[in-house]
Amino acid sequence: MNKSIKKLLNAKSKATIEHLNLSDQSLEQLPACVKERANLESLDLSGNILEEISQEIADLAALKVLNIEHNFIQQIPTTIANLSKLQQLNCSNNKISEISPAIGALTNLNALAIQQNRLKTLPSEIANLKQLYALKLESNPLKEIPTVIGLLTNLRELDLSDTMISGLSANFGALIHLKWLDLSINKLTFLSKELATCNQLEYLDISYNQVEDMAGELSALSNLKELNIEGNPLKELPKVVCEFKNLLRLDLTAMRLVCLPSEIGRLRQLQYLNLSANYLEALPPEFGGLKGLKQLDLSDNQLDSLPATLSSLQQLEVLNIELNPLEHLPLVICELTALRDLDVTGIELKQLPFSIHKLIHLKRLDLSENFLEDLPLQIGELTALEILDLRENQLDKLPASIAQLKSLKELRLEYNLFVDLGTEIGELVKLKHLDISYNELTDLPSNFTQLQRLERLNLEGNALTRIPREIFHLKRLKELDLSDNEIAKLPDLIANLGALRWLDLRNNRFTELPMEIGMLADSLEELYLEGNYFRVEDKEEIMDLLPNTNIYFDLA
Repeated sequence: MNKSIKKLLNAKSKATIEHLNLSDQSLEQLPACVKERANLESLDLSGNILEEISQEIADLAALKVLNIEHNFIQQIPTTIANLSKLQQLNCSNNKISEISPAIGALTNLNALAIQQNRLKTLPSEIANLKQLYALKLESNPLKEIPTVIGLLTNLRELDLSDTMISGLSANFGALIHLKWLDLSINKLTFLSKELATCNQLEYLDISYNQVEDMAGELSALSNLKELNIEGNPLKELPKVVCEFKNLLRLDLTAMRLVCLPSEIGRLRQLQYLNLSANYLEALPPEFGGLKGLKQLDLSDNQLDSLPATLSSLQQLEVLNIELNPLEHLPLVICELTALRDLDVTGIELKQLPFSIHKLIHLKRLDLSENFLEDLPLQIGELTALEILDLRENQLDKLPASIAQLKSLKELRLEYNLFVDLGTEIGELVKLKHLDISYNELTDLPSNFTQLQRLERLNLEGNALTRIPREIFHLKRLKELDLSDNEIAKLPDLIANLGALRWLDLRNNRFTELPMEIGMLADSLEELYLEGNYFRVEDKEEIMDLLPNTNIYFDLA
């Protein structure tokens, strides 16, 4: 037995230990001394390599919580029936193919989790669990809902996702107290009338089924707060959904929607709406009625404009319009002054409007994969920005006003046309991550040394023939990528980078590394040297200097 476990068990008297966590200890069996803990109320054995639970588990008569998830257990012993005080049992992620009828004796059980096992049915005795409020059966090959579930009339939460079911059981409607139901990733082609009696539901997930019509059965579920119908082949949104006055979250991702009903504007409490990966060409003017929206995802549609009424969404904080053929940034977006996160990736954008400066609360701006050749000076007024993504554009310079972005922590400039970086870059003193890969840089500005918080620097795929000396002043640098350049020498100053954990020098012209590389022996975890010209003896010397580093050379 693990010494730390022995120490833990010996630290207190047998009578005082009530909660015991033995997770992730590589246990193959239940330690004998655990069975002596008669007062134990909570036992966590998750993440071990147990193949069975000892019959002696029955000795832990005071147990209220038992967690055996993430093991290799094939069955639960019948002696579990002795654990009459058990309230929570988690058997998830094992190899259990059947549940013993003895489970019916656990009449105080209120939560049972058996996700990701091999169950095809449930024993009828499970009907005795009258206090059960949560039953999780995700990822079991049930194929049909066991009728015994319909007898668990106190259930509040039921997870039947990824269980290969194609319909609901005839007595499913008896679950009138259900508030949370997950039927996602199954083979449902319609919603049974039994669902309509579950009118206390607040959360319903039927994503990734094959339901084409759901209007009638949904109409009774007026208490819904969260509805996910992602990945079903619906061409239009059932208007009944627009009557759910309490709805807070609605996910309509990856359906076949070509338009939205004007009634969508009635969902005034809605805070989250995902319409990504559909075929929408326009939004109705009534969309502006969604005044409670905080997150809106319109990505991957066919939108070429946005309605002016969108300006009413003054609580909107996150907006994603990537992969739409807009060709410009709709001016209405600049009226959404509460925005903190804006993603306009791949919308064929050629320029930014000057009114972008109104988005003063913006923390993240993604302009990647567009056709921008320059940025307006007004971008410098976005002083709350922490992440700016400009990769895959046609930029060859940054405006001087970029130096005003004093809060910027991450800047991505890869795959542009930069030949040099202006000194403005050195003013971004809070930068932690800078990616300038695949440009045409030959050097770095002298004030690059001011970036004392920089932790990740990517210069891959540039035109460097030497490593800029400014890099060796960056004391916090943890990751440095200089691959795919024309560099032949690593300066002795490499020893200055005492925090470096990851160094990529692939595909350059190195024939040797300096002895000073050995000064990084305690910090450097990964070193990539493929595509260079090292002799066998040079490789051996490098390995001797860095005995604890994973070093990657070309295969001999």
